[in-house]
Amino acid sequence: MTIATVRTFAAAALLLLVQSAVAQETFTIYWNNNHVYDAYQEVIDDFAADHGVEVDLQTFAWPDMRTKLLTDFSAQQGPDLLEVPATWITEFAGLGALRDVTDDIAAWDESSDWFEGTWTEVTLDERRYGLKLHHTALALFYNKDLFEQAGLDPEDPPETMSEFYATAEALAEALGPDVLSFGFDTDPGYVMPFFASEETPFLIEDGEIAIDTPTIRETLQTLQDISDAGWALRPEPGAAYQATRRSFFEQRVAMILSGPWDIANLESLESDFDYGISPVPRVEGAGALSTVAGTAIAIPDDAEHPELAWDLMQRLTAVDVEVAATLETGMMMPRASWAADPRLEGVPGVAEFTPILGAATPFDIAARNLGLGDITPGGDVFEQLYQTVVYARGDVDAALDTYVREANRMIERASD
Repeated sequence: MTIATVRTFAAAALLLLVQSAVAQETFTIYWNNNHVYDAYQEVIDDFAADHGVEVDLQTFAWPDMRTKLLTDFSAQQGPDLLEVPATWITEFAGLGALRDVTDDIAAWDESSDWFEGTWTEVTLDERRYGLKLHHTALALFYNKDLFEQAGLDPEDPPETMSEFYATAEALAEALGPDVLSFGFDTDPGYVMPFFASEETPFLIEDGEIAIDTPTIRETLQTLQDISDAGWALRPEPGAAYQATRRSFFEQRVAMILSGPWDIANLESLESDFDYGISPVPRVEGAGALSTVAGTAIAIPDDAEHPELAWDLMQRLTAVDVEVAATLETGMMMPRASWAADPRLEGVPGVAEFTPILGAATPFDIAARNLGLGDITPGGDVFEQLYQTVVYARGDVDAALDTYVREANRMIERASD
């Protein structure tokens, strides 16, 4: 072998070593394809420069993300950091697929700045597995112009179920059949905030269904009465998600339940109207809560760079970054000091949603942690209750009895 050949082999080997080193320095992120905000991209670029890594940012729609992650977890591989719906965190933690960041959070001075409910969403067996990235909740959206036309005070939306019924009746009597008082949704999850109050902050408590109470039965009956009276929009099962929202945007429905994601749509309407946002009407005598939504970020248990991932998590959830993302997109965030930041003064929805976000609760988290999706809004058992109350005009007490009996049976089985 000639000296030149040896040198060639040595150069090739050195190149392979360099390429291998570079490959080891790649930091992989899985992210939702609609959440690649400029505010986040700037943080990621600075992170890459500070640590000398190449960031591979892969984006997915949620269904594709879930498929990809389950495949990765099965193969004991995956990204360094991921963004997922917050409801997935405890599920994936239960599979042993996420890194426990409890100690990191405890040592982080800024962790005390978060709305309390955001920690419940990422906690399993008293251990924490992520950070909330976006924090949203459902609220009552109502058309102030239609309230005025009906002789109602547009600054005094209904707070209790009895007031909600009276408001629906007044709107129906004043506006006639062309404008409906309230819009139900094809997704049963949009009825959950009516159950979430200080009386029943969670679907399951002390090992059994918690919504078997007189006030919840009254709540269900009120919803059915509004539906049966012909005052409400009831989209056909299977109708598009936007059906109820579109009717509200076109001023054919006076009240709906929705979240911050619809604010940008309302602000961009050509047919401008004045709308209000308030807590979802609650059961009598109980403080208002709401069900929670949003996304979270977490570190897979098999991440190659967990320490770098924790650093990026802190950077992405810094208050300045949250404020920048809200100003860019209108998204609501999980930190209390974000809500109080003067830069957000006048941003549509922030002032109205802040107290709602602070009281939002992951209503069905105990059911999800037990693997009982059927008794949550996305499952068949709850769907039957919803259909009976809103669509089938069945007996409310009998429908709830059936739901409670079946749900408690499933809870007992899952707990054995």
